[in-house]
Amino acid sequence: MHALIVDDEYHAAALLEELIHRHCPEITSIEILDDSIEALKSLSKSKPDLLFLDIEMPGLSGFDLVEALPESHLPPVIFITAYQKYASQAFEYAALHYLLKPVAPEKLVAAVHRVRQVHAQQSYQELTEGLQRFSTQSATISLPEGLDYHIIHLTDILRVEGSGSYARFFLRNGREIMVSKRLKVYADRLCQQGFIRSHQSHVVNRKCIRKYSRADGGFLLLEDGSSVPVSPKMRAELKDTLQL
Repeated sequence: MHALIVDDEYHAAALLEELIHRHCPEITSIEILDDSIEALKSLSKSKPDLLFLDIEMPGLSGFDLVEALPESHLPPVIFITAYQKYASQAFEYAALHYLLKPVAPEKLVAAVHRVRQVHAQQSYQELTEGLQRFSTQSATISLPEGLDYHIIHLTDILRVEGSGSYARFFLRNGREIMVSKRLKVYADRLCQQGFIRSHQSHVVNRKCIRKYSRADGGFLLLEDGSSVPVSPKMRAELKDTLQL
């Protein structure tokens, strides 16, 4: 495994590197970056197997960095900070673990072990999802809501709207399901199976689009009469996908 440590306090990063060498033999190479802007550039080009990420940094905070990265470039994240107050927020950003400084060796080992477990599960999931793409009609998604999990056919989804730490699924039958996960958790998979991202906060079922308008900065009109905005950043890719 290749790990990237991003921390503006170089001595703290060096200490973590030493702990990893001593206690985590599965991590065979480590890179340290003390500038969050440089880290964003690096992660936009290559994806390490694991990211150890400080939260309070000049330039971009750890949360800002995660927000700025597309889902496809985001590796498993372990947030590392001196402040307990960020714990709940860290998990809202899909962190696999959260470690307090100074890092205890046993906590570090447990965190890396969890990453390996999740990575193995994701690899299996990616394989099964790849097979599912040959039959989109039968593809489903599991949406947690309270104590329940709703199994929804992708073809029944009209659109998904992100709002902070939540994603709201709008179904073609008028039903809505609110999920306490960020939109980026679902966006990549949906866009591989017939959905289009029109905006940072909106993913739309391509089959449900009835009109694209350039008015008011650009928007899509859907089969239920609702509309979603098209951001300038997404406009060219969306027009190409719709062959406009």
